[in-house]
Amino acid sequence: MPVFLNEENPVITIGLAMTAANLLLGLAGFTHFLSYPFIKIVASFTGLAPLLGALNISNKHLTSNLTNEEPGRINKTGIILSVIAFSAAAYFSGGLWFRVIMPLFYSRWPEVIGLDSFIYAVFYFALALYARKFSYIWLGPVALSLLGLGLATVIIGLDRPVETIITLLLLIAGLCATDLYYWLTLRGLTKMLNCRKVFGLGLGVSLFFITAPGIALDVQLLPSPLSSSTTAVFGACLLFIINPLIIWFLRPLQQYEQDKNVSLNNFDEKNRGGNDVKAGDDKLDREIPAFWYDLTNTEKKVYELIYNGCTDSEISEKLVISRHTVKFHVRNILRKSGTSNRKELLQIVKASK
Repeated sequence: MPVFLNEENPVITIGLAMTAANLLLGLAGFTHFLSYPFIKIVASFTGLAPLLGALNISNKHLTSNLTNEEPGRINKTGIILSVIAFSAAAYFSGGLWFRVIMPLFYSRWPEVIGLDSFIYAVFYFALALYARKFSYIWLGPVALSLLGLGLATVIIGLDRPVETIITLLLLIAGLCATDLYYWLTLRGLTKMLNCRKVFGLGLGVSLFFITAPGIALDVQLLPSPLSSSTTAVFGACLLFIINPLIIWFLRPLQQYEQDKNVSLNNFDEKNRGGNDVKAGDDKLDREIPAFWYDLTNTEKKVYELIYNGCTDSEISEKLVISRHTVKFHVRNILRKSGTSNRKELLQIVKASK
C-alpha cells in the first residue's frame, strides 16, 4: 500500500493488480471442473487473500495520525461519509443487478462458469490504459453510463441470449470502471487527508456492499429486481445517486492537486539552476547537488525532508509511507550520493552552496 500511494503510474498499477486478481479468480473457478482434489484444495486457499490483505492494512505500522493537519481546512467527516455513500450507491446497486443477471447467464451456459472473471480482467486492463491516457476522473461518468446502459437493457428485456450477454458485459464494464475510479479516488483522499484509515474504510465498506445484495436476495430480504418493480426502481435510484457524489469527491481532490502542483512549481523554480534564478536571489538557498538528477521522485521528497531535519518517523507521516520504506529510500539516496550516513550527505549539500 505505501508503494501504491507514491506510485507514479497508479492507474496502471491498480489496473494490473485487478487484472491479475481476476485471472487468478477465474483459474480458481475453473478448477472445480477438474478431477484432481489437490488442485481444488490449493485453489480454495486463494480465498485467504482478502483476509491477509485486510490484516496488512489494519497493521498498526500502516496507520498515521492527523495531528499535523490544520483544523478546519478539510471536512474529513463529510468526505468519509461520502465514501460510505458512494460505496452503498455504486456497489450495492451494481451488485444487486449483477447478482441477478449472473445466475440467469450461467443457467443458459453452465459450461462457462468462471468466464466473468476473465472478462473482468480484460476490462480492467483496457480501462486502466484508457484512464492513463486521459484521466481517471473520467472513469466516474464512464461507470455511471455503463451501469445505466446495463439497466436499460434489463428494462428492454432479457428474453434472448444476446440481450443477456450484452447486459452482463455492460454491468461488468461498469463495475470495473467503478472499481478503478473508487480506488484511485481513495488513493487521492488518503494522500490528501494523510490518513490510511480512509483506504481501509473504503475497502471495508466496498466489500460489505458487494456481498450485501447477494445475502439480501438469498434470505429473501429483497425480491429480485426482475420480478419486483419496487426493487428495480430502488436499485436504479441508488445508481444515479453516484452523480452528485462524483462531484463531491472531485471538488477537494481537484483543489488538492492544484495546491500540490503550485507547490511543486514553486519548488522547481526555487531550485532550478540557470538564467531563471539570479545568483543573489534570496529564494535560492542552495545549489542542486549532482546526484539529485539520479533520484526518483519519491527519493527527492525524502531528500528534501532530510535536508529540513526531519526524522524517519516524520518523513513516514508526511509522505504516508512506512518507516521501512523510508529507510529503503534513504539507503538509495546515500548510495547515489556516494555517502555512508546522513551527516556526510548534509556535508556534501553544505559544501555545494
